[in-house]
Amino acid sequence: MDLLASLVEVGNDDEDDKVIQVLGIRAFNGFASAISLALTGYSQTAGMVLRDVLETTFLVDRFRTDRAAITRWRNSNDWREFSPKKVRDFLDKRDGFEGKKREQEYKLITSLAGHPSMQGIAMLRPAGGEVHIGPFLEQSSLIAVLSQAGKIAIQLAEVILPFVPLKKERAIASAEQFSKLKREWVTRFYLISVR
Repeated sequence: MDLLASLVEVGNDDEDDKVIQVLGIRAFNGFASAISLALTGYSQTAGMVLRDVLETTFLVDRFRTDRAAITRWRNSNDWREFSPKKVRDFLDKRDGFEGKKREQEYKLITSLAGHPSMQGIAMLRPAGGEVHIGPFLEQSSLIAVLSQAGKIAIQLAEVILPFVPLKKERAIASAEQFSKLKREWVTRFYLISVR
């Protein structure tokens, strides 16, 4: 989130760069909202917000390697080229991915929190009990939401970092801190050694 904040602190006259800044603000607000919701017992609603941040992450990734797409997106009244599915398909093709892991990640969040579903109702049951109205804190749901937020945050920081002008001390410090935290997070959660 600090990296996103450093992105928007830089003044900018380029309209396409302003789009990235606005998407960074949207993601920052999404992370803040999701964390707040999760910590106050609304894990399913936090998941809905994280799905939006994931879609934003994929869109920024698309723009990272196709800067002309920013202008098309900004000026278009027809959003079909940039629908979540089209963006995921573009990224999979660009990266040579055949397993549709982006779609799987998106569908998991969607089924648990984005649309009404029987699978999502499980998020309304504290510790597998009866469906509960209102907030409740449960360790497994809280860990799931915060872990998902961390995973998405790493993805977003990776794709937005090329847009961060590393001219100010705060931006440089944020980029360095992100690199350090990413290594720690990947090592801890994926149990691999990162050099």
